[in-house]
Amino acid sequence: MKTMLFIAGLFLNVNVYAFTQNATLDFTNLYNNTNAGKYEMSVTFASKATPSVSTLKFSTHRDDNDLYCVTEAQFEIGQMTFSLTDVKTGWSFNVSKAVLATVSHQSDDETCVTDANFFAGEKTLWAQVGLNQAIELPVAAPVGYDRVAAYLSPFNGYLNLAAYLNVVNGQLVVNPSELLTAKSITSQNTQNASVTYYVFASKENTSLSLGTGLIKF
Repeated sequence: MKTMLFIAGLFLNVNVYAFTQNATLDFTNLYNNTNAGKYEMSVTFASKATPSVSTLKFSTHRDDNDLYCVTEAQFEIGQMTFSLTDVKTGWSFNVSKAVLATVSHQSDDETCVTDANFFAGEKTLWAQVGLNQAIELPVAAPVGYDRVAAYLSPFNGYLNLAAYLNVVNGQLVVNPSELLTAKSITSQNTQNASVTYYVFASKENTSLSLGTGLIKF
């Protein structure tokens, strides 16, 4: 209880911030003149209202005959809400997922970093924000196929986030409100400020690529 009260005291002014990024996805002229529709995409990041705490986790990996240890800490920092709307019909797809940010270190051998202070201070966290699921689109499939679907990854599937990590009783603590803001996201992710897409038609175990690429924000 004392630990939690102390952590809360570090961030008395934790506020909830939200940032929304929009994009228009035009799939009306894909391979073989396939019209897969035109959509408005919206992705909103909302920060967690309380400090996020993490302990260190360890994993050992082998590269040829060499063993090495990866030490990481993962923080739940907020939520991503994704929305895709057909501009012609109003059909929509919506999904939300937790945003997990990770900091890690790979040792030169199997010796793991066990001191949380190693990660204290200014660090860059990495958050996976891809949907990892195909979205079935409300359009007619090409002849010989049953459906048209798309894999979409806002920010090319990941965010870089500049953070300051504190150590409290051996645990790492981060203030989420500093991470999912417009300033933080846009300043740290200029190289991946786009949505990548892969649109395809499928039937049973057969698929046909209709289009792939990226659309800048």
